[in-house]
Amino acid sequence: MKRSGHPAGCPDTVMRALPAVFCFLIFLSTALIPLDTFQLRDVRRDALLLCRPLAPQERFSLSYIHSSELSTVTDFFRVSGGNEIILYESRFCSVNTGLPSGTEKNEVLRREGDCFRLDNRNIKMHSFDFWAERKYSNTLVLADAVYNIPDLLGESAAKSLVRLSIGKTSLAGLLWSNSGIYKCRRD
Repeated sequence: MKRSGHPAGCPDTVMRALPAVFCFLIFLSTALIPLDTFQLRDVRRDALLLCRPLAPQERFSLSYIHSSELSTVTDFFRVSGGNEIILYESRFCSVNTGLPSGTEKNEVLRREGDCFRLDNRNIKMHSFDFWAERKYSNTLVLADAVYNIPDLLGESAAKSLVRLSIGKTSLAGLLWSNSGIYKCRRD
């Protein structure tokens, strides 16, 4: 009788399957580790629009057409270690209704050509809501990707309340959320 080099009574198929089982267990354990994720959610439909992992100190911008001034406003954000969203700069080309015309403590308002830049801001939040629809041209720029938010809304793009937040999900949850099977966990 030929010896296979493993304990007596242990079939060859079990010994050949052990490396695959070991790899699966490693994947499963890493898939359960929580990740910080950037999340956009359609509040009215309770539908996840975007869920993607965040790098430490990630920066992103959100642009829109101001509803009364009809000029583009771009807000710049970064994510702190405590998953706070910090608004650190705003750029706009009007200082009328609903747009800053003064500064808060430590903020600096500068004129750059025909537009304005309000920087040194430090507005902290854990999430915020905003109206999105095609006429506002809501655009998110995150990690070299550009997202047209009304396109993400699909049929509900007429006008929807969108919530931007930082949440936690596992690698498995992130993969499933992008397949439409699993939704990122709400915090």
